Amino acid sequence: EDGLQPVANGFQMFLDIRRQVEKRRQAMAIVHPKPPQGFKDYLLNRGSYVLEGNPSSRLSVPVISLPQSLSGSPMKELFGEQEQERYKLRLQHLIERASKLVLSAEQEILRVHGRAARAIQNQAVPLSACSILRDEEIY
Repeated sequence: EDGLQPVANGFQMFLDIRRQVEKRRQAMAIVHPKPPQGFKDYLLNRGSYVLEGNPSSRLSVPVISLPQSLSGSPMKELFGEQEQERYKLRLQHLIERASKLVLSAEQEILRVHGRAARAIQNQAVPLSACSILRDEEIY
């Protein structure tokens, strides 16, 4: 009988785990990373994701000229209308692609700055809603 350990109370174990989680959460601090250089100009910060107003962005989108075979044809007007629509689609595609690339690069820079600030504070996990919800699932 001396080799057997007493059966732990399940409620007491749960309370001990909750105390440990609460102690760890209190040790965590809200870390405010230093904003990267030029942060005020970031698309994320300004919210100006569309480059449509920028005339220089339109230069890289070509407008296809009328083929010689359609010069005297009644299809000339139809080609012009369709080419304008194709131009708008190409421009929209370029804008969306460029904006997505810039936004993803900016997000990654902010993520790196946040990770570095947490490393300076010796805090591996950020104090966030997700970490609090994860802690609530520990029992």
